[in-house]
Amino acid sequence: MLDHGTNRWSATTRSTVGLAAKNAMLGPESVSNQYLFIESFNVSQRDVLAALEDVTGTRWDVTYHDAEEEKRLALEKLAKGNYSGIPALMRYITCAKGYGGNYMDSEESANKLLSLPAESLHAVLAGLTRHE
Repeated sequence: MLDHGTNRWSATTRSTVGLAAKNAMLGPESVSNQYLFIESFNVSQRDVLAALEDVTGTRWDVTYHDAEEEKRLALEKLAKGNYSGIPALMRYITCAKGYGGNYMDSEESANKLLSLPAESLHAVLAGLTRHE
């Protein structure tokens, strides 16, 4: 986990992205030519870990990493043409506070405007791990 695993980010399932796109195209004029911010969940790494441990019945060993150090190492790799730093940089951008991973820090949710259903992180992870 990066830092303490408590920074939050906006996460959206593929099915919700598809439904949002459909509803935006068929929706009111007020959504035309607008940036629309949606999310299925607003989670932290700890939230995801707790839900995964619950649905799988498995406890995971957790290693904590300094986010800034992970970013530095990723950028170092990229500077040398080593693209294996990209996943670490993406994780940093998503999970480190202040980099836009949590849209709802600065934007208004369009979930209601687009008639998107409320979703359960637990239910989605249970479905993904086949422990429904």
